[in-house]
Amino acid sequence: MHTPHACRRISHRFMLIACTLLLCIATLCLDAYAQERIESFASTITINKDGSMHVREAIVVHAEGNQIKKGIYREIPLLYSGPENYSGTVPFTVTSASIDGTPLNPIETESRGDNIRVLMRGSQPLSNGQHHFVLEYDTSLHLRFYETNGELNWNATGVWGFAIQETSCSIILPKGVPVQQTAAWAGLAGSKDSSNITIARPQANEATFTLATPLEPDTQFTVAVAFDKNSIADPVIPLALQQQREYEAYELARQEEERAIRERGPLFEVLYDNPCLPAQCLAFCFVFLYYFLLWQRLGIDPPKGAIFPRFYPPKNAQWTPKSGSGATPQTLSPLAVEYLYKSTRITGRGLAATFLGLAFKGLCRISKADDKTYALELPAGTTGRKGELSAEEQAVYRELVRNTGKGEKLLLRPKNEDMREIFGSAASNLKQNFKGAWQLNVWVVVLGWFLVLPLAFMAGFWEVDPSLLNPANSQLPLILLLLAVCIVFCAALLLPLLLMRHQPRSLLATLGLMAFPLAGLTALVLQFYYYDMEWLLLLLMLITSFVFTPLIKAPSPAARAILDEIEGLAMYMRTAELPRMEQVSAHDEKPEDTPEVFRRLLPYALVLGLEKTWCNRFADQIQAAALEESGVDVALVHGHNGWSDFADGFGSAVSASSTSASTSSSSGFSSGGGGSGSGSGGGGGGGL
Repeated sequence: MHTPHACRRISHRFMLIACTLLLCIATLCLDAYAQERIESFASTITINKDGSMHVREAIVVHAEGNQIKKGIYREIPLLYSGPENYSGTVPFTVTSASIDGTPLNPIETESRGDNIRVLMRGSQPLSNGQHHFVLEYDTSLHLRFYETNGELNWNATGVWGFAIQETSCSIILPKGVPVQQTAAWAGLAGSKDSSNITIARPQANEATFTLATPLEPDTQFTVAVAFDKNSIADPVIPLALQQQREYEAYELARQEEERAIRERGPLFEVLYDNPCLPAQCLAFCFVFLYYFLLWQRLGIDPPKGAIFPRFYPPKNAQWTPKSGSGATPQTLSPLAVEYLYKSTRITGRGLAATFLGLAFKGLCRISKADDKTYALELPAGTTGRKGELSAEEQAVYRELVRNTGKGEKLLLRPKNEDMREIFGSAASNLKQNFKGAWQLNVWVVVLGWFLVLPLAFMAGFWEVDPSLLNPANSQLPLILLLLAVCIVFCAALLLPLLLMRHQPRSLLATLGLMAFPLAGLTALVLQFYYYDMEWLLLLLMLITSFVFTPLIKAPSPAARAILDEIEGLAMYMRTAELPRMEQVSAHDEKPEDTPEVFRRLLPYALVLGLEKTWCNRFADQIQAAALEESGVDVALVHGHNGWSDFADGFGSAVSASSTSASTSSSSGFSSGGGGSGSGSGGGGGGGL
C-alpha cells in the first residue's frame, strides 16, 4: 500500500521527466527554426549606353555561426561565352562592399579558375541573427545582340547552399530606351518554371522581377529583358577588333622573326628552335659508346665449337666445380638444359618436362581431373628411381611431395600457388648449382642505369645560346661543339666496322647494333624539319639501355661447350636420317628408335620446342608401346591424338599454372553536365 508521501515522490518524478522531454522538444524546434538562411536577395542591374553594367546586390542573411561565421562570399563567372569572334574574360571591377553598413577596405578577392570570388568578411565572428551585406561591381560583355533586338539574360542569384526567403531583381535600361519584352525563371539549372514570379514595369526603361515563394537551396533565379539593339552599343565589337589587331601584330612579328632567323642560315634556325640538340647528341653518343664498347669487351659469346649430332643429353662433369677427376658424369636434366639454353631463364615448359621425366621414372603420375585440368599424383607403394634425379629434379620432387600427399592430386589450375612454389624452388636450385655459367656483368648494367644514363639525361638539357652564330660574336665555340658531335657520330658508325675484324663471329649482332647510331643520325636530321621531335634522342638513349642490358652477358667457356652439345642434340631430333660424321665417337652411336629412347628424350624435346618433330619420328605402334609403365594415363595420350598433342597441351597447362598472378586495373571516365543556369551572371555564394 502506497503512502501519500510515496505518491508525491512518484508524481514529482513524472513531472520532472515530462519537463525534460518538453525542454528537449523546444530546443530541437528552436534549432530547426534557427537554421542559417538568406532572408532576402535584392539585386539592381543598371545598363549604360556603352553596354557596360553596374550591379548592386543587397543580401540579408541569418547567421548562427555554423557556415556563416565571419561573413559570406560571392562567386561570379568571368569567362566570356558570347557569339562574337572574341575569346577572353569579361571585365569585372568591385566598386564597394559593406557589412551592416561598414565598408570593407580592402576588398578581398580570389581567383578560382574562370571565376572570381569576392570575400565579404570581418576580422571578428558575426553575432547570431540578421546581417546586411551589400556588394557593388562594374562588369560588361553580358548583352547579346541579335537581328531583331538586344537582350540581357541574367542569372540574378547564382547557386547558394542556403534557402532564399525573398528574391527580387530590377533591371534599369538607359533613359529613353524602353523595355520591349520580359521573362523570368526559377528552379534548377535549365528550368523554365515561371510560376509565382511577378513582373512589373515602374517606368518604361525599368523592369522589376519578384519571386513570391522561397528559393530552395541549389536553385537559381534568372531574369531577361529585350530592348532596341540600336539604342545601346555592343561593347564586344571594339574588344574583338582590338584582339584581332593584336593577333595580326603578333603574327607579323613572328613572321619577321622567322625571316631574320632564316637569313642567318639553317644551322642557326635549327639551334634556335632546339638549343638542347648538341648536348643531346653528345649524350646519346656517350651512352651508345659506353654500352657498345662494354658489350664488345664482355658480352660477346665465346666461339662455338664443332656442332654435330648428339644422341644423348650433355653431361655436366666438365662443368660442376665439385666434381673430382674420378667423379661419374651426370646427365643434365631437361630443366638444366633449358636454364643454360635460354640464358639462365626457365619457363613452365621446363617444369612440365621435369614432371614428365619424373613420371617416366615412376615417381609421379599424370592424369586429368576434368576436361580442362591436368592432375599430378604420387603413386602408392613405390619409390621409383630416385637415385637418377639431379639436384634440381630432387628439389622439384621434394616440393611435389610436400604439396601432394599420397592419394591426393595436385591440380594444374592457372596461377596455382603450389606450382609457383615448385617453380621458385627449382629456379633457386639452378642458380646455386650453375653459378657462373653466364657472366652477367651486373656492375655494368647498374653503373649504366644509375650513373651513366642519369648524367646523360641531365647533360641533355644543357642549352646552347644561338647568339653564338651572330656574326658580331665568335662562332668558334659552337663550331667546335658541332664538330665534336659529328666526330662522335662518325666514330659510333665506324667503330663497329673496325671491331668486326677482331670478332668475325659477332658480325650479325654488330650490324644489328649499328642501327642505333644510324637512328641517332636520323633523329638529328629530323630536327631540321620537325622541331617538335627534340625528345627523340632522349628516347633513343632509353631504348639503347634497354637493348644492351640483356646483351651484356655471355656464357662461360664451359657453358659454351654444353650449349654446343645441346645444339647437337637438337640437330639429332630435327632430322630422322643423319649421315655418319667423323666427330661422332664410338660411344655416340645412333641408338635405335625404341620406346625407351622416345621416353628418355621427350622431356628434352619439350624444352627445345621440338616435341612435335620428335613424336612424329616414331611410328604409332612405338608411341603406343611408350605408354607402358610411363606414368602417363593411357586415355590421356589417346585423348590428345597422340604424344605430340599431349606434350604441347601439358606444357601449356604447367606454364599457365606457374605464371605469377597479375593484377589488372581498370580506369573509367564519368561525364556529367551542369551549369549555373542560362544567361550571364550566375556563380553562387556561401558562408565564411
